[in-house]
Amino acid sequence: MLTSSSKMAQLTQIVASDVPIQSGETKNFQVELPLPADAAGSMRVRSRKMTCPKTRRYNNACVLWHAGVTVHHKGGSQDKLDEASRAQEQEVTIVEPFQATPPEEPVESGEGEPVTSCFCLKKGSVQMIGKLNQGAYSQGDTVSFSYGVTNKTRLDVKDFLVEIWQHGVWEAGGRIAHESWQLTSTVVKGVSRGDSFGCSEGSDMQVVELKLPEEGTLIQSMDRGHIVFHHFVLLTPRFAGGTFMTAVPFLRVPFSFFCRPGAKESE
Repeated sequence: MLTSSSKMAQLTQIVASDVPIQSGETKNFQVELPLPADAAGSMRVRSRKMTCPKTRRYNNACVLWHAGVTVHHKGGSQDKLDEASRAQEQEVTIVEPFQATPPEEPVESGEGEPVTSCFCLKKGSVQMIGKLNQGAYSQGDTVSFSYGVTNKTRLDVKDFLVEIWQHGVWEAGGRIAHESWQLTSTVVKGVSRGDSFGCSEGSDMQVVELKLPEEGTLIQSMDRGHIVFHHFVLLTPRFAGGTFMTAVPFLRVPFSFFCRPGAKESE
């Protein structure tokens, strides 16, 4: 169930006018409607968040395209013609083109993000840097993520959690919804206190590869005001010793995601 909806501008074209058609006669027409360069591709999102348990309402989102024809004639019942025209509408799928882009400059977390434990005790700081082998990916692609770390804390980093996330925000009819999907994740080795790799000249970065899913809730990266989806790799250190942390640094490296035709949706 959709919470609300809004309509985009229609693409229309007059095929013919003042054409005599007798009862029982068939005439064929052909028309081409060029899509705008920024046309939003077809999409469906089945949200996992129930906004109203009583009505079982979900914040689902979709962008749908339909092709149809409207017949106007002189005399007779226009209402019956309009009803027949709507019955002939067909849903069409609009696919945005996949466009590979070069990788962006490495993303840094700053001079050192602070690490604090219970009672706001400062444990030092961690500096991270990360980059991707390219700027855009599609379903089933392998993401190669390079990262470097400087551990300036008094604690050992036992490992790093590397995740790929998809986050969406959409609005229609005054309603705003948002949701995040973890697309894949893995764990890589950590770094001891005082150690560093990949953050200075001559020091090699570590490389980890993650494979994007080939099906599921996969939405193309977009920013159209009323609907925004973005994708990123998230690097988070996890500290040894079982100390509860109230502030842990993280590094987020964005990329563009494009859907090739044929991606399946999860139920």
